[in-house]
Amino acid sequence: MIRRSFKVMLLAVIGASYLCACSSSRGIVSPVYDAPNYTVATLAYYNGQKDYQEQIKTMTDYIESAEKSDKKVAPGAYAHLGILYSKLGQSDKAKLYLEKEKRLYPESTKLIDFYLNKEQMVKEKPDLLKWQPR
Repeated sequence: MIRRSFKVMLLAVIGASYLCACSSSRGIVSPVYDAPNYTVATLAYYNGQKDYQEQIKTMTDYIESAEKSDKKVAPGAYAHLGILYSKLGQSDKAKLYLEKEKRLYPESTKLIDFYLNKEQMVKEKPDLLKWQPR
């Protein structure tokens, strides 16, 4: 008796899993974030590619397309764009995007505050970044 109910339950779980997998592969369940370009730009940055203008274009294109299609912009995208602008010395744009990230994703507040403080430190004491331990 127990074996039969176990088999029925197992069959039900497998069937439900199969239906969920099929429905998501057909696009019935749509992702909250659609961020392939964000991933490409982030990988380029972390792989040391220095073409920040191209990465900025990729990020702005991604953000614009996400906003137009009523999808949420992935967490970290605005912050990444802000960091790219700071690499080019465009502090005002960097701060704008970092603040936007903090406003939309409050869980990133500590990290964004760290970046903003670092940005301010670079403005006030640029020689501090040149210091190397002996």
